[in-house]
Amino acid sequence: MADMSRFRGPTHRFANPAAVVEGFRPPKEVENITFNDKMRLFGDPLDPNFERDNIVAAALPGFGQGKAKEGNILCHRLLAESLQTVFESIQALNLPYYFDPYRDTAESHYCLRYAKTEDNYKALVNRPEYAKCDKSHWNVTFAKADQAAGRGNDLVNGKRKCEHLSAHSWGSALDVNPASNPLGNGKEFDLPYEIVCEMAKFGFYWGGYFQHTGSDFMHFQWGARRSMGRGRIFLGRAWPIPWAPEICTSRPPSISS
Repeated sequence: MADMSRFRGPTHRFANPAAVVEGFRPPKEVENITFNDKMRLFGDPLDPNFERDNIVAAALPGFGQGKAKEGNILCHRLLAESLQTVFESIQALNLPYYFDPYRDTAESHYCLRYAKTEDNYKALVNRPEYAKCDKSHWNVTFAKADQAAGRGNDLVNGKRKCEHLSAHSWGSALDVNPASNPLGNGKEFDLPYEIVCEMAKFGFYWGGYFQHTGSDFMHFQWGARRSMGRGRIFLGRAWPIPWAPEICTSRPPSISS
């Protein structure tokens, strides 16, 4: 078990994803943007030039036990400023909790890969095109193989392969303190609710609220939004991408309670 004490904060445990929503109440009227929205906003991550044209390095403040270090990540160029701003805002909260600096964990930020779900694994693992791929990191090696071979539009269980990609593939997601905020229903985690709420103010949706693929307590992905009159804002703040409201017109089901 991860050493929770070093984070100097309480731990939490909920029996199932529905209980997480009940205990860590999500902001009202929150929605996630759809796959089509992500493709319009950020581009096609299976394009061989996507990383070159869109992914940049960002240094996030407030990392390490003394909060004097930076968290160095790769993210989409349109989100670099928003990520830096939200981590400055979290640092200003002066919580006892702190973030571990990123080391060799490229999968924690930008990384072309399929969403690491049981359904995706079952659907992909025995397909012949992956026979020579390293299956220890199947979600990464399979996605890179499909990018190289141009197989993003191949159908798997009635959906194109590209629709099974993780938000990390767009550089629009990051994981924080994975050792103490694991993936999996019913597991113990230590992320404070204040951080979940602060991230939401800037449009980052917490993976702990995932209902169908299982709780992902380390995970945040850009795209939480709500309707406000005729426009869309992020919980009282302007969109970090000015033209996003005109492009994001779909209406996915709300997860609000």
